Amino acid sequence: MVVANSAARVSMHVVLSWRTWLMMALFVSVAFAVVAHLVLGMDYVSSGRGAAGVTSFLALVFTSTPAWRLLWILPAIREKAPLLDGTWTGEIRSNWSIVTAIREAAKQAGADAIDLDRLDQRLPDLTITTVEATMKSSFFNVSMALKSGGGGYQNSRLSAVMYKPASDGHPPVLHYLFQAQVLEPKAGDVACFEGAGSLTVTTAQQGEILLDGSTWTNRSWARGLNTAGVVRLRKL
Repeated sequence: MVVANSAARVSMHVVLSWRTWLMMALFVSVAFAVVAHLVLGMDYVSSGRGAAGVTSFLALVFTSTPAWRLLWILPAIREKAPLLDGTWTGEIRSNWSIVTAIREAAKQAGADAIDLDRLDQRLPDLTITTVEATMKSSFFNVSMALKSGGGGYQNSRLSAVMYKPASDGHPPVLHYLFQAQVLEPKAGDVACFEGAGSLTVTTAQQGEILLDGSTWTNRSWARGLNTAGVVRLRKL
């Protein structure tokens, strides 16, 4: 499976509230106006207009260049929303093996019954698929490219990505939605389906950044074959 690049308009600028950004802009404007009046002898009307222009220019430079990353020098900002840029590697553990076993047991006469209500019921091991992700971020968006094994049976693309900073005692979370297309679906499969993932961002004691969470799809849901699993990624 290959998931192509995608981006969403919710990203690093939400690390600080809009009130904080507004106060910073007002501070820069007032500071420039006062300096222009005291040092350059400009009247307050002219200095105010100049302050607005300077603030707009600085905002443009700050948001359109890597300058915004300077905020991540502050430990509080790094803890609230660690930068995810880079290459990640890990695995997806899916319940597809269990779904397949249940389907096969239902089709075959005399097959061993699978009683999901029994806690001691031996279930098949989860299907493990290796995965590699590449993430890039700007001030206004996060893009993510995800590649996983699967022999090219399906192609997928991300339709939305959202990075939610830590708040109210909850850790930062990366949410994403994707759409998949099965080029030559096997019997009982579907030609297209949708899925989502919700990954918590944690930092290990060694400083290693991890992504860990759930993923699920609506694949063949009408037949009760929709899948779910867990995703674990480690930043290289």
